[in-house]
Amino acid sequence: MMFAFCNLPAVLFARLIRIQRTVFLYDLVLLFFRTIALIFGGLYLTALHTIILFSLVGAAMNGILIFLVGNAVMKREGHVNLECIRDYLRKE
Repeated sequence: MMFAFCNLPAVLFARLIRIQRTVFLYDLVLLFFRTIALIFGGLYLTALHTIILFSLVGAAMNGILIFLVGNAVMKREGHVNLECIRDYLRKE
């Protein structure tokens, strides 16, 4: 649930920093792995195990998307830590 909760802000940030191509490629990879999970699960696993596999693939891929977008934001905005935030707030 944590990854699904963070997925929407990651997609919105991806649009803001204009990395739609990366998100498109991510979506293609996600489609591929989910299709493989369904085919593999349909052939070799029970229905419950197939659903679990499908969910785990989605959770892992959401984590990867959050990591990709986070890296892109860090590259564009620079490294941010608590000292940077504290200094920024003191200036205002």
